Amino acid sequence: MTFSCVIAGIEDLKGSAALVLAYPDGDPRVAAERLRLLREAGVDAILLEGPVEIGGCRVLGKGCNSIVLRAIYRGAEAVVKVLRLDAQRQSLSHEAEILKAANGVGVGPRLYLSLGWAIVEEYVPGIGLEGFLEAAVAHGRPALLRYVLARLILKCHALDTAGIDHGELSRAHRHVIVSPDYEPRIIDFESASMSRRPRNTTSITQYVFYRSAAGRRLLEAAGLGDRLLNSLREYKRSGDEEALKSLLEVVDAILTRALKQI
Repeated sequence: MTFSCVIAGIEDLKGSAALVLAYPDGDPRVAAERLRLLREAGVDAILLEGPVEIGGCRVLGKGCNSIVLRAIYRGAEAVVKVLRLDAQRQSLSHEAEILKAANGVGVGPRLYLSLGWAIVEEYVPGIGLEGFLEAAVAHGRPALLRYVLARLILKCHALDTAGIDHGELSRAHRHVIVSPDYEPRIIDFESASMSRRPRNTTSITQYVFYRSAAGRRLLEAAGLGDRLLNSLREYKRSGDEEALKSLLEVVDAILTRALKQI
């Protein structure tokens, strides 16, 4: 595996490269100190690769509080989230604590370490949820759709039970990745909270069948909109295992009926 743009040492912090570690000022002293601390913690290199451009450099993402970078950590690909210098919060420690709690119920990228101003976590490759849904529906993959959506709903229920609200699953196209082995992975816990009522399961189901284009087609073809709404209301009311079972049965019925017609 080779990368054309790598920050491995102080000598690589040239021009706009310092910007990704000390955004938005690009202070070379801050960037150099952060790189030193990351190297001491086991980060071998920062990889300037990704869909977002910052000052001519590529990164995985730019949020209100952090810059998301690809990296090499102890010889393996990882993600480093670095606190912006103009962030609203003082550190990323709260996000790290919630991610650790999510890991405890088998959800989220594995947290490797937290430095307060930075988080190092597992890199999750794959396709976004909306792209997966479109491809699976277009190619008529009912068994695969059932598996992925059931796994995703079960993970959301695990978060609900643990008292963790992700907070962004109504925009799941940015926060759910389906890995190459078809495991749905929930990422980015920046907006997550353990102090508000969890709505993960209802949010992800509403996203799939009311917001994603492929899911809307499935629900319309199945003609089970009222049944789904009733199931969501019951889950929202009780959130128990029986309500979860009922919701999974409705999702399965939608897929079974719709994919015979599409």
